[in-house]
Amino acid sequence: MSSSPMTTTETMVVTTRISSDTMTFNSVKRLPGLWRERAAQRRQLRALDDWQLNDLGLTRANADLESRKPFWRA
Repeated sequence: MSSSPMTTTETMVVTTRISSDTMTFNSVKRLPGLWRERAAQRRQLRALDDWQLNDLGLTRANADLESRKPFWRA
């Protein structure tokens, strides 16, 4: 028996599946770096004084709320 070539739709489904799996893997692979960056940014935000926060358009309450978020939460 000879196998018939895949149709365009079948090829698109396979390609989409591979792309989706690759994107998921790449996203997961980048998570530790993203989490470290968030944690560092939140530490830096916590260290700013009120004048610096005001210059950024933030209040101390805004900065405290953001800096208390866990690193995995955007």
